[in-house]
Amino acid sequence: MSESIIKEAVFSLHCISVGVLITFVYDLLRVCRICVRHSRFLISVEDFLFWAVCAIFIFLVLYCENDGILRWYCIACAVVGMEIYKKLFSPYIVRFMSTVLKKTIHVVAWIVRKLMFPFKMLFLGLRRAYVKICHIFTKKKKEADR
Repeated sequence: MSESIIKEAVFSLHCISVGVLITFVYDLLRVCRICVRHSRFLISVEDFLFWAVCAIFIFLVLYCENDGILRWYCIACAVVGMEIYKKLFSPYIVRFMSTVLKKTIHVVAWIVRKLMFPFKMLFLGLRRAYVKICHIFTKKKKEADR
């Protein structure tokens, strides 16, 4: 095979892998949205930033791999990579990662609650003492005013 054909084939594989990578990173964003609620505004901002970073990333790949020349087949290869990943891997990865992250968040929250319990009890005790002291002083003040 010719050197230029091999170079174009490798470039096509890189474009496919870029599509897979972009879709995987977007799946990470989806997992975060599943585990932590987001407002519509925040989702819009995240999507805008994500696609802006992706555009810069794709430009850098094209600049480094193909001297900045935009060829339509490289965009097509990236879309093919996105679709392959989306159809074959995305549902399973999102389900698995969101389940693991939810369980991790649940365990960490439980540990934090257990660790914070003594401080909570101390705070409640101090608050009760403060209320009693305030009550005593206001009672004495009312008696003195009579």
